[in-house]
Amino acid sequence: MPGQLKTISGRIWQEEREKAAQRFAEAQTEAQGLLRESMSELVNHMVERLDASENGKPKVFKKSTVANLGDFLATFDFRNIANDTELKEQVDKARVLLAGVTAEEIRTTADLRSRLKTGMAEIGTKLDAMVITMPRRKFRPEE
Repeated sequence: MPGQLKTISGRIWQEEREKAAQRFAEAQTEAQGLLRESMSELVNHMVERLDASENGKPKVFKKSTVANLGDFLATFDFRNIANDTELKEQVDKARVLLAGVTAEEIRTTADLRSRLKTGMAEIGTKLDAMVITMPRRKFRPEE
């Protein structure tokens, strides 16, 4: 069909081509924003759980906290359709921090807990700066 449209009207074909390119660029930007926001939420949750409670004792640290972030890190390269190199850098740092670490080790090793908290807080700060508040879905009147 695109080839046939070009023979009918070159102007209409070019307009439709530009619209499609714009929609693709918007989709990439939205996907990039969602990935950044998702990682930021996971990292910030981990930092919050690694922080001591008001009475100075460690907070409850669940296996799912490590598992959820681990799943995100494991599938990131596949989902990084925008080739977000800034986010990839933070993902790689998180991978190094969590390599071979289990929730049980985090619960029982104060030094590991402290090291993770510092590293994840650094990553979280960088992610927070990267996350841009943007509308979730744009409605186009022509659709």
